[in-house]
Amino acid sequence: MDLEAVIEFLRYFTLVVYILLALLSFLEWRKKPTAPGAWMAGTFGVLGLVSGLGLLIPEEASATRDLLVKVDIAILVLFPYFLYRFSAAFQIKIRPLRILALTLTGIVVVWIFLLGGFPEEGEPTPRSLLPFLVAFITQWVVLSTIMAVRLWKAGNGQSRIARKRMRLMSIAATLLSVIIIASGFSGGEQSEGVQIVNSLLGLVAVLTLFVGYSPPEFMRAAWRKRPVEDMRRAIVALLSAEDEREVTQGIMPHVSQIVGARGVAFVDKEGRLIDSLDTTPEMTSAIPELLAREDGNEMNDTMVFRYPEGSLVVWANQYAPFFGTEESDIIRGVGAMTELALEKTRAAELKVALAEAQQRRKQALQINDDIVQGLAVAKYAFELGQENKGRDALDQTLEAAKSIISELLQEIEPNETLRPGSLVRDTPARTKTYNVE
Repeated sequence: MDLEAVIEFLRYFTLVVYILLALLSFLEWRKKPTAPGAWMAGTFGVLGLVSGLGLLIPEEASATRDLLVKVDIAILVLFPYFLYRFSAAFQIKIRPLRILALTLTGIVVVWIFLLGGFPEEGEPTPRSLLPFLVAFITQWVVLSTIMAVRLWKAGNGQSRIARKRMRLMSIAATLLSVIIIASGFSGGEQSEGVQIVNSLLGLVAVLTLFVGYSPPEFMRAAWRKRPVEDMRRAIVALLSAEDEREVTQGIMPHVSQIVGARGVAFVDKEGRLIDSLDTTPEMTSAIPELLAREDGNEMNDTMVFRYPEGSLVVWANQYAPFFGTEESDIIRGVGAMTELALEKTRAAELKVALAEAQQRRKQALQINDDIVQGLAVAKYAFELGQENKGRDALDQTLEAAKSIISELLQEIEPNETLRPGSLVRDTPARTKTYNVE
C-alpha cells in the first residue's frame, strides 16, 4: 500500500469533513443563536479554515510560504481558545481564567509572527523553535484541559443526555490535547504510519466533539429511552390519581430527573403554590417575579412552562438551556398532561363537594319536614289544650329525629361500629330546666 497516497487522501478527506462540520455547526447556531453555540461554530470554523489554508501552502521555501504557515498556525491557536470560551460561556465569575486564556493565546500568536522560517515537511524541528513549541503546546493543553475538566465535572447531576454530551466533548478535548503533545514533541520526523494514525485519531476526536455538541437523533433517542419510559409510566399513573398532591408528587421527581433540576414547583393560574420538590424559601419567594418574566431568555437557568390553568417552574442550571433543549420540550408536554390530571382531580373533588351539598340540602329539608313541623304541631296542640294530639306529635317527631340521626351516623362512619365513647361532643349539651307542677 502506498502510504503517501493514504496520507494525501486523508488530507483531502479531513478537509471535506472539517468544512462540513463547520457548516453544520454554523447552521446549528443560526437555528438557535446562543453564546456557546457561536463559540462552537467558531471552533469548527477554525478547523475548516486551517485545513483549507494548509492546501494552499507551497512546498518550496519562500517568504510567501513562511507567511502562510504563520497565518495557518495563528488560526489553529484559536481552536483551544474557542473551546475554552465555549465552556466559559456558561459561567459567571471567570475573569481570572479568561485573562489567563487571552494572555496565553495572545503570547503564542504574537510569538508566531516574530519567528523566522519554519522547516519544510519531513525536516527536523530546529532547536530555536523548541521554546515556541513548548508555549504552543502549553496554551493548547491548558485551555483544553480547563474546558475538559469543567464539562466533565458539570456533567454530574445533569440529565442523561446532557451528561453524555458534555462528557463526550470532554473526552474529545482530552484526546486532541494528547495528539498535539505527541505531534509537537516528535517534530517533523514522524513516520508515514504515525502520520496516518495521528490523522485518524484527530478526525475521531473532532467527530466525537461534534457528536457531543450536536448528537444525531438516533443517539438522542437511545440516551432518552430510559427516562422517557419512566416518564410514560408516571403519566399513566396520573390517570388514577385522586387528588392534586398525588398528581404532583407522582410527576415532580421525573421532571427533576429529566433535566437535572435543583427544584420544581407547580402553581395555579393566580400564582399560588400547589406543590413543590427540593425548593428553598428563596426559590418559592421568587415565583411571582419568574411568572412575570418575559419568555425568550435562552440561557436562563430557570424555566417557566405556562398553561391555561397554571404554570410549571423548573430551577435547572446554566447548562440545561443549551444541552437540554429536547428535555425542555418533553417537560412542556408532561406539564400539559399534568395539568389535565389536576383538572381531573379538581373536577372529581368538585363533584364530591356538590354531592355533599346536595345531601346536606336534602337533610335540611328532611329535618324541617319531619322535626320542625312536628314540633310546631305539638306546640299548637298543647296551646289548644289537645294534650293527646300534642303527645302523639312529639312521639312521632322523636322517632323521626332518631331515624335522621341514625342515617347521618351511618353516612359519617359507614364501616365503623359505633360504641359508647366513639362520638364525643366538642362542648357539653346544654338543656333548659323547666318546673313541672
